[in-house]
Amino acid sequence: MAEFRGVLSGNRGDVSRLGSKKSGISAHIRSWNNDVYAMLIKDDDGKDVLNLTIQNDLRVNLNNKPFIVKDSVLVDDSLK
Repeated sequence: MAEFRGVLSGNRGDVSRLGSKKSGISAHIRSWNNDVYAMLIKDDDGKDVLNLTIQNDLRVNLNNKPFIVKDSVLVDDSLK
């Protein structure tokens, strides 16, 4: 059974994908200069965990490190 649903929109229209509690769901969105990786999974307590990584070109320094949101609370704040 699907626990997660993602929708991607582009010039060819929309496409959706499903993820289970076991598989989670992830996406990689990129341009010439930037990348965004997003992953939603369930932790051992059954709570949603969002892992979001933003990588960009060398003109702006985001340290290319992930930050994790769990229960709407920032867990790893390595972008500061």
